[in-house]
Amino acid sequence: MRWSLWLLGLGGFAAAVWMVVDIGAGDVASALAAIGWGALLVLAFRALPLWFDAAGWRVLFARGARPPMGVTWWVRWISESVNALLPVAQIGGEVVRAHLISRSSVVPRPAIGTGEAAATVIVDMTTGLIATALFSLTGLLLLLGRHADVGVTGAVWWALGGLALMTGGFVAAQRSGLVTRAVRAVAVRLARGRAGAFVAEMNTLDRAFERMWADHGAILASAGWRFASFLAGAAEVWLVLLLLGHPIGWDDALMLEALSTAARSAAFAIPGGLGVQEGSLLVLGQLIGLDAPTALALALVKRLREVVTGLPALALWWWVGTRSPAPREP
Repeated sequence: MRWSLWLLGLGGFAAAVWMVVDIGAGDVASALAAIGWGALLVLAFRALPLWFDAAGWRVLFARGARPPMGVTWWVRWISESVNALLPVAQIGGEVVRAHLISRSSVVPRPAIGTGEAAATVIVDMTTGLIATALFSLTGLLLLLGRHADVGVTGAVWWALGGLALMTGGFVAAQRSGLVTRAVRAVAVRLARGRAGAFVAEMNTLDRAFERMWADHGAILASAGWRFASFLAGAAEVWLVLLLLGHPIGWDDALMLEALSTAARSAAFAIPGGLGVQEGSLLVLGQLIGLDAPTALALALVKRLREVVTGLPALALWWWVGTRSPAPREP
């Protein structure tokens, strides 16, 4: 599995490099250079969608036991950076944030057990899928309104249908106890000598799932915050293209972000969506009149932002891991 992820990542990186070379590295570099010091504004702007994502996760914790917003924000930052920069198939970061938020040195009070932390992450992933489907549908409708005859819409409809089925199945698995049984089976294999204590903690998953899915307000709020994060991502696209000297309308920015997000979500097994994000923005950008070097420059700015903001987060993760005691629960 590890080698497969590395190969997928290398393949995606090679595809991205090929696109740059094929279009003209000099032209892409010239388009990219236009952003100048505006790149610092793009880096700072990233804090906003992260704040929305953190708020969407935090609202799922039991009232009176919610971690501080600042802590939730930086744990979410580390999680996103792990998923973006490491070959973990968009899952490793979720494991990391469940682990971090249950550490006594990260959140001393109120106590957050491993099972509760894992449940909030799983439900947050589900509300994220719901928001992704709605956001992708919004982008598709905008695309159809502008290019009713575009040939890629059939594939996008199929992708949206698959995403909806996956989301519904994920919700059903949580509410039926299937996720808990699967986690318990994995725990028995991994925990070995500590299996009894670990499985006992995992048994709290069912109760946590029941509490969260019964709180319809929290579920709607979580999905709403995640949708707001996607809208902030569209604002980032609008900002980057403005700084690159190619301003576009808000509807075009939203369409670009929505459908490139859908493509990256569909290719979740490829580390960081390497090649997929670049290719989707190249194709979609040309539909709204962006030349190829500018579309690739947009993709590269987003990629460089991931690297520049992600490396400090990975360093913070390492620092917390070396200085923090073990989680309070086995």
